[in-house]
Amino acid sequence: MAGYSATVPSTRTPDEVFAYLADFRSVADWDPSVSASVHVNDDDPIKVGAIFRVTTKTTLKNIVLEYTTIELDRPRKVVLR
Repeated sequence: MAGYSATVPSTRTPDEVFAYLADFRSVADWDPSVSASVHVNDDDPIKVGAIFRVTTKTTLKNIVLEYTTIELDRPRKVVLR
């Protein structure tokens, strides 16, 4: 399984940063290969089972990938598959 880890200075609280990253609609803000991300079960809060449909840009076509939140440990860890 691929992993992503980074450290970025921020004036935000850990809870604010976690909420931003756990809501995978934000992926287009920080991954230049992503053109869009939609929270499929939008009426639900971000929790285990949240599904995101992510559109990535390639040189030939766009590819749509579906991610499901499988683990949340606020404000330390979020795992999507």
